[in-house]
Amino acid sequence: MCTGNFILMGRAIMQHVNDYAKLGDPFKGATMHAGFYALVIMAWSLGAAAYQWSESKFPGRGASVLSIPLGSLMLLIEIALVASQSSPKVNQSGFVKNCLYSLTIVAYAPMFGVEWAACAAGRLATNTAAAS
Repeated sequence: MCTGNFILMGRAIMQHVNDYAKLGDPFKGATMHAGFYALVIMAWSLGAAAYQWSESKFPGRGASVLSIPLGSLMLLIEIALVASQSSPKVNQSGFVKNCLYSLTIVAYAPMFGVEWAACAAGRLATNTAAAS
């Protein structure tokens, strides 16, 4: 998750440089703002740090303890997305819809950070690709 977001953040920064220097668009498309990718990476890192904290408080159960609040956060974002699809007022506003989709990514990132930290600690007895 971090590798792709670092690449996209670099692409967004280069897009901004290209717009400023008038060099053209080598990427053929708009990207999100670089701050968005930094926010996703920070959310992922907070998930990994939360796992370490949780593991120190609840040895052997760090990921299990965090799964309930992080899973609930993911569920709430999904419910908000479904509700926004059925609301005619929200469908008229692309900004709200784009905001919700962006928040979905940011809300999912901590869970992937927890998963990565648990795999790196050997708690899941597999690598992160197999656990996902």
